[in-house]
Amino acid sequence: MRVRLHNKHRVNRKSCRRRPNPTESKPLSPPFGVKHLVAVRAAVLARRERTAKRFKGPADGLRLAVLGVVLMSLATLALMDPISGRKLPDYVPGISAIFGGVMLCIAIIRIGWPALYLDWIASGLLYIGLGAILYRNSTAISNEIFVLFCTLFLASAALRIWIAATLGAKDDRTAWLMAGGLTGLFCSFWTIVMWLTAIAIDPDLVVCVDVVLYGLSIAGFGLSLREPGAWDTSR
Repeated sequence: MRVRLHNKHRVNRKSCRRRPNPTESKPLSPPFGVKHLVAVRAAVLARRERTAKRFKGPADGLRLAVLGVVLMSLATLALMDPISGRKLPDYVPGISAIFGGVMLCIAIIRIGWPALYLDWIASGLLYIGLGAILYRNSTAISNEIFVLFCTLFLASAALRIWIAATLGAKDDRTAWLMAGGLTGLFCSFWTIVMWLTAIAIDPDLVVCVDVVLYGLSIAGFGLSLREPGAWDTSR
């Protein structure tokens, strides 16, 4: 008798369990790409926390401003060759990008030492790579080399945008760096479009323009870091 009652209770418990209703709607999954955007946003915010202590030295802004002026000067001198039509003595395509990349790496290592700002250093190395391609292929560029050149150019612009987006500074200050990355992206797309449409274009000219604009953005960013009395050298 007890066994029967026990089995009866088990049957009743099973019958009381809620059965799934096939007509009930399942919870909506987020649209495609939303999870990726959330992950990217989280990565950007985490990166900003790690870079919040960058360029806090009393003379870091001045050093960045001088670096920007040096980059603009190098590229402006190089622009005189293709624009004026006169060959400058001992000028070789890609020299402005190579020296600009070297100066960028040296200055950033000097500013951040003993810490290494690897993203900034990688940006300088990409410039050196662009200049090396132009230097080794100054007479003519094959299609394969041009694809490599455009890949490095796009990577350089994307890296500069990433640096601006993940730098732990005020938005009005990082806007200078973001503008430099966006102009680099425009220059790289401009080069690709000219190549696809078979319009003659000098890649060295485009790189020089990009170096000038990037130098301007670095100089503007350095000047925006200035605090009242921070660069007072009379003390």
